[in-house]
Amino acid sequence: MSRRNLTVLFVALAIGLLCYTRSERNPYARYVGHAYELVDDYALEQPTDRELFAGAMQGIVGVLRQRGDVHSDFLDPRKAEPFMADIRQEFGGVGVRVSFEGTPPRIVVVEPPQPGTPAYASPIRVKDQILTVDGKPTEGLGLQDVVGMMRGKVGAPVSLTVRHEGGAEETFQLVRAEIRVPSVIGDRPTADGGWRYELESEPRVALLRVTSFGNRTSDELAAALKQVVDDGAEAVVLDFRGNPGGPLDTAVRVCELFLPKESRVVTIRGRDGEVQSEFATSADGPYLDLPLAVLVDGDTASASEIVAAALQDHGRAVVVGQRSYGKGTVQQMLELEPGHSMLKLTTASFWRPSGVNIHRLPGTPESVPWGVSPDEGAEVPMTDKERIAWYEWRRNRDLVGATTASDGSAESDPLVKDPTLAKAVERLDAMLGERP
Repeated sequence: MSRRNLTVLFVALAIGLLCYTRSERNPYARYVGHAYELVDDYALEQPTDRELFAGAMQGIVGVLRQRGDVHSDFLDPRKAEPFMADIRQEFGGVGVRVSFEGTPPRIVVVEPPQPGTPAYASPIRVKDQILTVDGKPTEGLGLQDVVGMMRGKVGAPVSLTVRHEGGAEETFQLVRAEIRVPSVIGDRPTADGGWRYELESEPRVALLRVTSFGNRTSDELAAALKQVVDDGAEAVVLDFRGNPGGPLDTAVRVCELFLPKESRVVTIRGRDGEVQSEFATSADGPYLDLPLAVLVDGDTASASEIVAAALQDHGRAVVVGQRSYGKGTVQQMLELEPGHSMLKLTTASFWRPSGVNIHRLPGTPESVPWGVSPDEGAEVPMTDKERIAWYEWRRNRDLVGATTASDGSAESDPLVKDPTLAKAVERLDAMLGERP
């Protein structure tokens, strides 16, 4: 057999991943390999091996999605690395935050470069338009496409052309460095790249926004909690709104900050509902008595739902906001091509300590328990218009300089502009008033 056919057969065997342990009883893995050989030998238009491989994997994932599994996915090299970088909370980049602005929308730098990053000592300034990356125009591209072009291997150069706010254009080269992305941030940024956590109009309460769950989230949260408690905070709001989740072990470590030893966090069930494993806290948390509120919304998902559910079921926190997304399934990251493509495969489901399944299947009615719902009296309904207005206000508040000179007016007070946060603080104030 030719070397090419050997390669094709190897790739076909990779596609048989879901049934390779039963290959002697299930002939379909062999059929797929045979189909590869037939296409390779006889097709008029001969695709590359990688194209065939990607097409077959997309077909397999498509079948899973037809059966209601919307979270399994095939990650080609273009998608696999950014996904893993988000979990690691680090990537090779230049250290600028960009977004769409203007009409027509263009990619614009929305805050000063992070100190210590390649962009910090460069000509890049706030409001600069990113015109090209390595000579490729950004016009017409999506935000993630442009971000992906600026990211790359640490030590590799990247050329940027920008248009400054006055109209002058400039092209320069930067060398990508390791960029670390914090997942725990506060209410408003400081000029030195840090965050202020205490709320201006209620300094007894600290706001800790957990934007995602990555490998360093629990350590970041522990450090932030120590800082705010040392600074005099008497209660904490954990904001999980918009948090898409992350690794399960991170969720368990976060719960270990607040729950007593041997508190169940989550149960993992596989096919036919059999219990695969149970996760509980290993020691008493250092913040067992700290009054807590957890903010959730329709974009709170996965690991963030696990934490919110565990804290709610153990009576450890009041949950405020809107019902969470309902993403209660476990995905394993399975490497297909070493260093290249991966299969994100749903293999189990999450069940909260109360024994309720977190997951919402397509078409599941609102009356069925799923996700994490706010505590009674802590619901904060929001229309789409109200949600967009809050998001725009929050986005502007996160820009350095936008609120550091706050005058205490209603326009700058998060307890006025953010009704979900205001409800949480109201509940926490009641808890503090009841303390001896």
